[in-house]
Amino acid sequence: MGDFLKEKIIENKYKNDYLDIDGNPVSRIPNIYPTFYSEFVVYKSPDFRKSDIATSNIDLINNNNKAFKFAVHKTWNCKIKKDLFRNKSFEDLQRFLDFYSKGRMKLTAVLQGCNVNDGSPYWIFYYSLNNLNV
Repeated sequence: MGDFLKEKIIENKYKNDYLDIDGNPVSRIPNIYPTFYSEFVVYKSPDFRKSDIATSNIDLINNNNKAFKFAVHKTWNCKIKKDLFRNKSFEDLQRFLDFYSKGRMKLTAVLQGCNVNDGSPYWIFYYSLNNLNV
């Protein structure tokens, strides 16, 4: 069996496991393209709305490095690394955002993508703003 055919069989096997935010299969999956895959949904809450705000882990660290480090320490008590958010539960990610934003961000979806420059993963967090009467 040729390599191309093997890749197509593997791709078809996993295709429905990797969906975009609209529920469509992504074009490039991590199993076939480990350093050049499409963004796919990791978690999607029933509360998700297309109008939710999206930000990436890179934006969070660049916008407020101190809050990011504090949230990482309080949530996981570990060092910041490239795959920090891999295999984290929705609840842990919400707790991280609670520490980061002082409870202002309600997580509604998480996508994972791949930085094509260096192959490292990144995460997109969709959230709505909590109405905190503060």
